[in-house]
Amino acid sequence: MNMATKLEQTTSSPRGEIFISDQAIAAVVRGALGEVQGIYGLTPLSENGVLGVFSKAAREHSDLHIASDEEGALNVKLHLIIEYGLKLDTVAKAAIATVRERVRQLAGVEVANVEVEIKGLHQPKKPQLSE
Repeated sequence: MNMATKLEQTTSSPRGEIFISDQAIAAVVRGALGEVQGIYGLTPLSENGVLGVFSKAAREHSDLHIASDEEGALNVKLHLIIEYGLKLDTVAKAAIATVRERVRQLAGVEVANVEVEIKGLHQPKKPQLSE
């Protein structure tokens, strides 16, 4: 599967094609996640401690997976670490909406599906009291 998303310019006289790499889309996704309150970070996609997808693109950004369907819409898979104390489904829904909007807005590509798995919670360390 070609991980680059192919976009065709939609003008009255086509002058060329635009290709957006999966690395560029991954950067947009990471930037979008940075806008969502409550996301601590991404964790590598894994199966039993081994990278779940062995494509070259998956090795280049093992913390998320991007694939395009036949119509060119994207499917994004994320494993998130959420800040402790927040409502998990609210943060996940915000992540999905923000990723969809930013990819559409910045890359001009529709996101068909965003799959979010919450893999952990980040609890800030409490300062130790000295005696």
